[in-house]
Amino acid sequence: MRIGIVGTGAIASLLAVRLFDVADVVMVGRWQAHIDAIRAHGLLFHDLDGAQRVVPVAATDQWHDLPPADAVIVLTKTYQAASALARAQAIAKPAAPIVLMWNGVRDDDDFHAAFPGRVTHTIILTGGTIDTPGSVRFTGSNTIQFGIPAGQAAQFMPLVEMIRASGIDVPLFADMRSLRWSKAVINAAINPLTALLGKPNGFLATDEEARLLMATAAQEAAAVVTAMGIALTFNDAAAEALRIAQISATNRSSMLEDVTRGRQTEIDAIVKPLLIQGRKHNIATPMLQTVYDRIVNQ
Repeated sequence: MRIGIVGTGAIASLLAVRLFDVADVVMVGRWQAHIDAIRAHGLLFHDLDGAQRVVPVAATDQWHDLPPADAVIVLTKTYQAASALARAQAIAKPAAPIVLMWNGVRDDDDFHAAFPGRVTHTIILTGGTIDTPGSVRFTGSNTIQFGIPAGQAAQFMPLVEMIRASGIDVPLFADMRSLRWSKAVINAAINPLTALLGKPNGFLATDEEARLLMATAAQEAAAVVTAMGIALTFNDAAAEALRIAQISATNRSSMLEDVTRGRQTEIDAIVKPLLIQGRKHNIATPMLQTVYDRIVNQ
């Protein structure tokens, strides 16, 4: 199976490393320094136990002449969706499944219009960071929650089995709305706080005050999603946020990395939809509003 990964960030790089041994993988993106380093020396992978290996994964910023991919995984920022769509269209076979691995709950109508009947979402429960171009560090957890829309198992299961063969745990979910909004709840509870505090995920689990703030944000977000009539994939949002923070303790969230490096964040895709739905359903969200305002105005 030939798999095209749209994106060249930390999680895209980790997934390319995992899939390299079981599939023909190519990353397509625009981070030129990272692409150049990979092409020159391979992708240096740092495992949790300190082990290292160089993986000669393919990476390019020239995707128009690539051999078509049997499946396409989109791992960009939500605000890069337009360019990600163009890249996906350029590299996908006519019947290739398209898997969106995004933070937040951005409207995906453009992808469904371009690839009717073959788009799904997943939730990445894994952590990684890129210290220098050409090098990626695994920081914990190794799970992808995969959405299988009703009646489409045959289309997506070959990719699921390929991902499982790479050593990644892949639980399956049928309810797309539930999966996406459940991820939004946990992201809203963890990512903005790590960015504001300048700390990795594990700090939210070990510091008493930070843990309380995380729990409050998770409970507000869960109340909003419940008011929308959407069943969450967990029973206790605060407990689930704590669990995720614990299993990804050394991970620096993407929002923390964005704030640290002065880049645009995904706050409008992660927290803003919850604020909008909170107002619509008359659910108070003071903690979420506070972290949103502080990220936007810092």
